[in-house]
Amino acid sequence: MSIISPHPKPGILETGMKLLVVSSIPPYPGGAEISLGHFIQGFSQKGHKVCCISPASDSLIDECAKFDSRNQHLRIHRYIMPDLDFLPYQPNPEFFELEKNKIESCFPGVVEQFSPELIISGRDSIAPIAIPLALKFGLPC
Repeated sequence: MSIISPHPKPGILETGMKLLVVSSIPPYPGGAEISLGHFIQGFSQKGHKVCCISPASDSLIDECAKFDSRNQHLRIHRYIMPDLDFLPYQPNPEFFELEKNKIESCFPGVVEQFSPELIISGRDSIAPIAIPLALKFGLPC
Protein backbone atom coordinates (compact mmCIF):
# COMPACT_ATOMS: atom_id res chain seq x y z
CA MET A 1 0.00 0.00 0.00
CA SER A 2 1.31 3.46 -0.87
CA ILE A 3 0.36 6.56 1.08
CA ILE A 4 1.94 9.87 0.09
CA SER A 5 0.82 13.02 1.83
CA PRO A 6 3.17 15.80 2.92
CA HIS A 7 1.10 16.92 5.91
CA PRO A 8 -1.72 14.56 6.87
CA LYS A 9 -4.50 16.17 8.86
CA PRO A 10 -4.61 15.15 12.54
CA GLY A 11 -7.22 12.46 13.12
CA ILE A 12 -7.72 11.96 9.38
CA LEU A 13 -8.44 8.23 9.73
CA GLU A 14 -10.75 8.63 12.72
CA THR A 15 -13.41 10.51 10.76
CA GLY A 16 -15.64 9.26 7.97
CA MET A 17 -13.39 9.67 4.94
CA LYS A 18 -14.02 8.79 1.33
CA LEU A 19 -11.33 6.30 0.32
CA LEU A 20 -10.67 5.22 -3.27
CA VAL A 21 -8.75 1.94 -3.46
CA VAL A 22 -7.08 1.14 -6.78
CA SER A 23 -6.04 -2.50 -6.62
CA SER A 24 -7.08 -6.06 -7.15
CA ILE A 25 -9.37 -7.11 -4.30
CA PRO A 26 -11.19 -10.33 -3.46
CA PRO A 27 -12.10 -12.71 -4.93
CA TYR A 28 -8.60 -12.51 -6.42
CA PRO A 29 -6.32 -14.99 -4.65
CA GLY A 30 -3.19 -13.80 -2.95
CA GLY A 31 -2.03 -12.35 0.32
CA ALA A 32 -2.22 -8.71 -0.75
CA GLU A 33 -5.78 -9.11 -2.02
CA ILE A 34 -6.95 -10.95 1.09
CA SER A 35 -5.30 -8.39 3.40
CA LEU A 36 -6.68 -5.48 1.41
CA GLY A 37 -10.13 -7.08 1.54
CA HIS A 38 -9.91 -7.06 5.34
CA PHE A 39 -8.70 -3.44 5.34
CA ILE A 40 -11.52 -2.16 3.15
CA GLN A 41 -14.12 -4.04 5.19
CA GLY A 42 -12.64 -2.62 8.39
CA PHE A 43 -12.56 0.93 7.00
CA SER A 44 -16.19 0.57 5.94
CA GLN A 45 -17.23 -0.78 9.35
CA LYS A 46 -15.53 2.22 11.01
CA GLY A 47 -17.72 4.60 9.00
CA HIS A 48 -15.49 5.38 6.05
CA LYS A 49 -16.98 5.31 2.56
CA VAL A 50 -14.96 3.01 0.33
CA CYS A 51 -14.87 2.88 -3.45
CA CYS A 52 -12.67 0.44 -5.37
CA ILE A 53 -11.33 0.34 -8.90
CA SER A 54 -10.42 -3.29 -9.42
CA PRO A 55 -9.98 -5.79 -12.24
CA ALA A 56 -12.31 -8.64 -13.11
CA SER A 57 -10.45 -11.22 -15.16
CA ASP A 58 -12.16 -13.43 -17.70
CA SER A 59 -12.18 -16.49 -15.42
CA LEU A 60 -13.30 -14.57 -12.30
CA ILE A 61 -16.15 -12.45 -13.70
CA ASP A 62 -18.83 -14.53 -11.95
CA GLU A 63 -16.95 -14.62 -8.63
CA CYS A 64 -16.34 -10.85 -8.83
CA ALA A 65 -20.05 -10.25 -9.44
CA LYS A 66 -20.93 -12.40 -6.39
CA PHE A 67 -18.40 -10.57 -4.20
CA ASP A 68 -19.63 -7.18 -5.39
CA SER A 69 -23.26 -8.19 -4.79
CA ARG A 70 -22.47 -9.29 -1.21
CA ASN A 71 -20.57 -6.05 -0.58
CA GLN A 72 -22.84 -3.35 -1.94
CA HIS A 73 -21.73 -1.01 0.85
CA LEU A 74 -18.45 -0.85 -1.08
CA ARG A 75 -18.72 0.98 -4.38
CA ILE A 76 -16.79 -1.33 -6.68
CA HIS A 77 -15.97 -0.38 -10.26
CA ARG A 78 -14.55 -3.34 -12.20
CA TYR A 79 -12.59 -3.21 -15.44
CA ILE A 80 -12.25 -6.36 -17.53
CA MET A 81 -8.79 -7.87 -17.91
CA PRO A 82 -7.57 -11.11 -19.48
CA ASP A 83 -6.43 -13.89 -17.18
CA LEU A 84 -2.80 -13.76 -16.13
CA ASP A 85 -0.75 -15.95 -18.41
CA PHE A 86 2.53 -15.20 -16.64
CA LEU A 87 3.88 -15.20 -13.12
CA PRO A 88 2.74 -12.06 -11.28
CA TYR A 89 6.25 -11.27 -10.02
CA GLN A 90 7.62 -11.21 -13.59
CA PRO A 91 6.63 -7.97 -15.31
CA ASN A 92 4.69 -8.21 -18.55
CA PRO A 93 4.81 -4.83 -20.36
CA GLU A 94 1.75 -5.55 -22.55
CA PHE A 95 -0.40 -6.55 -19.57
CA PHE A 96 0.79 -3.51 -17.60
CA GLU A 97 -0.03 -1.17 -20.50
CA LEU A 98 -3.51 -2.68 -20.90
CA GLU A 99 -4.22 -2.33 -17.18
CA LYS A 100 -2.86 1.23 -17.20
CA ASN A 101 -5.20 2.16 -20.05
CA LYS A 102 -8.20 0.58 -18.28
CA ILE A 103 -7.49 2.40 -15.00
CA GLU A 104 -6.79 5.71 -16.73
CA SER A 105 -10.06 5.48 -18.65
CA CYS A 106 -12.28 4.88 -15.59
CA PHE A 107 -10.40 6.91 -12.95
CA PRO A 108 -11.71 10.40 -13.89
CA GLY A 109 -15.37 9.30 -13.86
CA VAL A 110 -15.02 7.47 -10.56
CA VAL A 111 -13.29 10.50 -9.01
CA GLU A 112 -16.00 12.82 -10.34
CA GLN A 113 -18.85 10.64 -9.01
CA PHE A 114 -17.27 9.65 -5.68
CA SER A 115 -15.07 12.68 -4.75
CA PRO A 116 -12.48 10.70 -2.76
CA GLU A 117 -10.33 12.28 -0.07
CA LEU A 118 -7.55 9.69 -0.22
CA ILE A 119 -6.31 7.30 -2.93
CA ILE A 120 -4.87 3.95 -1.81
CA SER A 121 -2.83 1.84 -4.21
CA GLY A 122 -2.93 -1.69 -2.85
CA ARG A 123 -0.60 -3.41 -5.30
CA ASP A 124 2.97 -2.54 -6.26
CA SER A 125 2.26 -2.88 -9.97
CA ILE A 126 -0.64 -0.40 -9.75
CA ALA A 127 1.22 2.28 -7.76
CA PRO A 128 2.99 3.67 -10.88
CA ILE A 129 -0.48 4.15 -12.40
CA ALA A 130 -2.50 5.30 -9.38
CA ILE A 131 -0.01 7.76 -7.86
CA PRO A 132 0.40 9.97 -10.96
CA LEU A 133 -3.38 9.95 -11.48
CA ALA A 134 -4.00 10.97 -7.86
CA LEU A 135 -1.45 13.77 -8.12
CA LYS A 136 -2.93 14.92 -11.43
CA PHE A 137 -6.31 15.28 -9.71
CA GLY A 138 -4.76 16.92 -6.63
CA LEU A 139 -5.62 14.01 -4.34
CA PRO A 140 -3.41 12.61 -1.57
CA CYS A 141 -2.30 9.05 -2.06
